[in-house]
Amino acid sequence: MSTVNLKTAISLKEFEDLALAVGNKTCLYMVGEAGIGKTATGANIFERGKEIFGFKHYVYVDGPNVELGEGGIYMPNHETETTTFYPNESWRMHRGEPMLLFIDEFTKAMRSVQNMFHPAINERRFGPHKLHDNTVVILGGNNSSMGVGDAMAAHTRNRVTEVPIRKPLAEEWCAWGFENGIDTLMMAFVTENPQIIESSYTDTEDPEILDIIFNPRKSQQSFFSPRSAHKASNIFKERDKFSDSVLRSALEGTIGKAATSKFLAFTKVAESLPTWKEIIDEPKSARLPDSPAARCILAFSALSKVDRSNISKWFEYLKRAPKELQALFCLSAKDHKQAKDILFSSRAFVDWARENQYLF
Repeated sequence: MSTVNLKTAISLKEFEDLALAVGNKTCLYMVGEAGIGKTATGANIFERGKEIFGFKHYVYVDGPNVELGEGGIYMPNHETETTTFYPNESWRMHRGEPMLLFIDEFTKAMRSVQNMFHPAINERRFGPHKLHDNTVVILGGNNSSMGVGDAMAAHTRNRVTEVPIRKPLAEEWCAWGFENGIDTLMMAFVTENPQIIESSYTDTEDPEILDIIFNPRKSQQSFFSPRSAHKASNIFKERDKFSDSVLRSALEGTIGKAATSKFLAFTKVAESLPTWKEIIDEPKSARLPDSPAARCILAFSALSKVDRSNISKWFEYLKRAPKELQALFCLSAKDHKQAKDILFSSRAFVDWARENQYLF
């Protein structure tokens, strides 16, 4: 049975580093909760692996949807009285070039399909074709103990290196969010409510959190996860194109009713904040946020708006704000490329950092 041992579980970024170090020497099986970003990690490994391994192809295979024989067929050769293997062209394993093969939901595939991949996993070949020495094979799967995964057969387990993956920390997810266009209000919401990203139903008894996250003990159609939060962010960014009722319905179908109610209530706080123009025009008198949620929203909003022309005015305003807001903005900026470059070359930031070294 595949379960995640929190003491040995690693982050997705750490798994990427592991795959790029030993992925061409052993088949890695990443196992973790549904929706935490395992599938997206494959694409990241491919991009980084272009330089390290010289990857030419990225082949993603959805295990449960593969039929036996889909990898290729043997056809008779009447002249030689033998058979010849004709591989699936789209899988690219016959080309002898460096590639990344990601077999997702491997344990949900038919057992015969799992066996079909054993040569690639163990012997690094597919049919008569030897895989390139820099080819990496990765399997993905969910925790069987959580009702969404299936146990891996012993003879398969002995052929792979199983790596437990933990859920991302809120800070890690937001760092990823900056690079992938996640709405600032969604990132602020996660920062203010880290349990909805970090907690599992096995390690919390908070009924409010259990109504929001994946919980096989309850009947729920949608739940909050890194994956569904990304989709909800995409919907929320287009909210001006449809009514509030349509927005709520779409969000409920993505992150669930409990998370939607909590998120929309959180976003209402933004209405009490001063506009960016008010802050830059009147940094000494513009309203200050009066709640933790408001401070969180303002910090993340400022990261996408600050530039070299307004950084001094922003810090003039920021120095009036509670230290929590100052620290959140400056510490979050390290994960935001544009804000980081502007901040670290700004005299206003250098002066602030010197005065507030204890916050780092």
